[in-house]
Amino acid sequence: VGAAYVTTAGGNFGETAKGKLSIKVGGAFLMTSPAIEIEAESEIKITCGGSSITIKSDSIEIKSPAIPAPGATITKTGGKIQHNP
Repeated sequence: VGAAYVTTAGGNFGETAKGKLSIKVGGAFLMTSPAIEIEAESEIKITCGGSSITIKSDSIEIKSPAIPAPGATITKTGGKIQHNP
């Protein structure tokens, strides 16, 4: 498409792919909605640079070179995290 591509639906709208569905955007990807729901059978992963959040049915993993928590005290002992103990 050499210019704007706009899709408008008066009701529900859906897309289906039997394989991988990829969307590549050269600028910002913006969504506006009262609520956004993302659902996956096994895993959702959000990555930005060297940081990521991975959500699985039985765990949430946060990886980052730094995780600042202004105004909060976080104490990690072994596999347990205590927030503002």
